[in-house]
Parts: sequence; C-alpha cells; structure tokens
Amino acid sequence: MELKLHTVSRDKVLYEAHALYANGTVTVKKGSRINIHLSTGYKPTATIQKLRDDSSVVDDDGVLLKDIPFESLSTAASFVTGRTANGMIVWKTENGRYVRYALQESASEGEKHG
Repeated sequence: MELKLHTVSRDKVLYEAHALYANGTVTVKKGSRINIHLSTGYKPTATIQKLRDDSSVVDDDGVLLKDIPFESLSTAASFVTGRTANGMIVWKTENGRYVRYALQESASEGEKHG
C-alpha cells in the first residue's frame, strides 16, 4: 500500500510537508517546509538534529533540498513540526483523513482478503 500524505501547521506558516508512505517507510518530500524552530523543552533525537543541521538537507528557510526517508510516521512528524508528535494524527491522506484511519482500513481489508 502506498499513501500520499500531507501536514500543515494551523497558521499555515510554520511548516507544510508532503510525504509518501510505502512499505513501512515515510519519505518526506523535497520542497516540503519544516518548522525551523524547536518547541520549548523538545529534545530531538540525534538523527533528527543531524538532519535539521545539515545545510545540504534543509535550507535556511526550512525547505527540504532532498527526499528524507524515516522508518516511523512519528519521527517524520517530529522532524517536520519541531516538537514531539504522534505521526498517526499529524499526517493526513489526500482526502484529509488521519493516516491512522487509512492504515486501520487497509489492515481490515487485508484480513478480509487474506
């Protein structure tokens, strides 16, 4: 299963990202904009911090210069939002539904066909 995902900050200014979810990997797409400011008290993982600090990955405005794969929806969401985040509710599908529901539907469809 492959899902096109999207997330945007409430103010539509801090971040806006597009991603592709396939085979358990979520790839945040080149051209996405991440929140360049970390939330107070948020301590990113070493991997997230390294990516955020790499000028070949993220420009000064927070725009991704290349596709970045993650093994977790939540890690990808934290990378984009600059805070602790639940990827199941941060990411939405093309039709605006939380990715959690799309994955649940896919699992139940698999059970019906399996």
